[in-house]
Amino acid sequence: LVILQYFINDAEPVPTERKLFLVDRSYLVAYTVSRFDSMLRLTGTRPNWKDYYASLYEDGRPGLEAAKQALAKLASRTNEDGTKLLVTILPELREINGEYPFAAAHQKIKDALSANHVPVLDLIDGLRGHGPESTLWVTKADDHPNGKANTLVAAQVLRWVVDTLQADLKRAGVRAHHFGNSRFNMTKARRWTGLAAALGGVRAGMYRPISAAGISIQSTLSFSSMRERQVRGKM
Repeated sequence: LVILQYFINDAEPVPTERKLFLVDRSYLVAYTVSRFDSMLRLTGTRPNWKDYYASLYEDGRPGLEAAKQALAKLASRTNEDGTKLLVTILPELREINGEYPFAAAHQKIKDALSANHVPVLDLIDGLRGHGPESTLWVTKADDHPNGKANTLVAAQVLRWVVDTLQADLKRAGVRAHHFGNSRFNMTKARRWTGLAAALGGVRAGMYRPISAAGISIQSTLSFSSMRERQVRGKM
C-alpha cells in the first residue's frame, strides 16, 4: 500500500534551485527578505495567501496540469505493480472550521484521482471542530500540523487502512481476529508488504498508531519530493 499526502501548494511548479549567497548564510538577511515579502502581500502588491493558492487551481495552469500528470503516473505505476494507492488531502489549516476557501481546489484533485480510479481521503472532516484552528498549529507563527493535528490525521488514515485490509481479508476468506490492534497476523492476508507512507511534512508521532496496528512503514515520500524526482528522471 502506498499512501500519498497531497497539500494545496503541491500544484506549484517545481522550483528551479537558486543560490542566494546572503539569504542562505545570514539570518538577518533572510528575516529582512521575509518581512519585505510579507509587507508586499499586506499592501496588495503581491497576492495574499488565499488568492495565491486559489490561482494555482485555475484551469490550464502549468503547475496544476503537472500535478494531475504526476498523480496519473503514480496511479499507473502502482496499478502495474498490483499495489494499492491512497491519496490523502491535507487541508490548509488556517481556516477549516467555517467555510473552507479551497473546497473547489480539493474537488479538482478528487476529480483527477477519480478518473484514475484512485481512492481519496479528504482529511478536513476529521480536523474540523477540535477547537480553534491555531490549536492544530506548531506555533502561532507556523501553521504546519502539530502533534494534535497529526493524531487526528493518523486516526483517519488508520481507519481507512484497517477497513480496507479487513475487506481484503474477507474477500480472501481470512477471518480477522483482534483486528485493529497489534495482535492480528498480516501474513495470513494477501501479500501486503508494508506501508510506503507519503505523508509529507508530518511528524513521526503520526505513524505510531499505524505501526501499533501491525503495519510497518518502510519509506516516506511527499508529493513535492515525488514531483522533483520525476523532473530529475528518477521515477
